[in-house]
Amino acid sequence: MIFSQADIQIINAFLEISRNKSNFSDVSMSTIAKKVGISRQALYQSHFHNTDEIIRALYFYVDQDIYNRMLFVMADSIINSNDN
Repeated sequence: MIFSQADIQIINAFLEISRNKSNFSDVSMSTIAKKVGISRQALYQSHFHNTDEIIRALYFYVDQDIYNRMLFVMADSIINSNDN
């Protein structure tokens, strides 16, 4: 899954807003859209349909980041072992 810059902004806005809430279900799409500076309709039509989709994207984004870092470490290890 490839995330646009706007998707990442939405995920970050969701995280910021959720810090002040007791659970994720208290975060509204309207609040997220306002924080990012887009209309609620644009959020629904072009990015995510609900907060559950944002949460799934967040997990995937974090997973993808960990995977990419692991690949980097493994590649670096192979390069360094070949130098010896």
